[in-house]
Amino acid sequence: MPNELLVLLFKRALKNILDYFETRPDLILEIRSKHTLNQTFLEREAMPNVEVAFTFSPQEIVKKYELKTASFEERLESAIKLQRAGFKIGLRLDPLIYCDDFDAVYSTMIERLFTELDLTKVSNIGIGSLRYRKGLKAEVLKTHSTDLFLKNFVIGVDGKERYFKPIRLKMYQFIIGRIRRFGEFEIYLGMESDYIWQAVLK
Repeated sequence: MPNELLVLLFKRALKNILDYFETRPDLILEIRSKHTLNQTFLEREAMPNVEVAFTFSPQEIVKKYELKTASFEERLESAIKLQRAGFKIGLRLDPLIYCDDFDAVYSTMIERLFTELDLTKVSNIGIGSLRYRKGLKAEVLKTHSTDLFLKNFVIGVDGKERYFKPIRLKMYQFIIGRIRRFGEFEIYLGMESDYIWQAVLK
């Protein structure tokens, strides 16, 4: 199916979903995306029960691993436009991908996000590390050459492979520390155990 047709069908489905939630203020809708969705939202008034959650990664990560998705700049521009139109947005820094220059590239990204967005219109922040179901690595490597899986991974109690605990703690503590330089926000961790939450969100 041509990409143009897929985009058209998606926009039509999104419009129908928004129409429904406009009649149901008792329900809350979160739409998460790595793409730009502006036009469909900007054609209507901001809805208090609809939140657009943008998944952000440093451009270095987007270019290398998030192929065929919007660039960091495009996502940021889209988020700013929706904020200006009155929509609430959520920030999703998920999945964090551990790389040699992790501190530098993620610090730069956070600086851009928290100085260019209206922080009073950021409803919450979700953070998570790279994780995948057991067996996915072998499937991907059959058809793609990537270094995404070269770091140390362990199988968790949920059956998913994820970075070893020390790596995850290091990433979370660094990211949350950088975020808290800009104020206090509602932050949650995606698919992590209670003891990880307690270690990094204390």
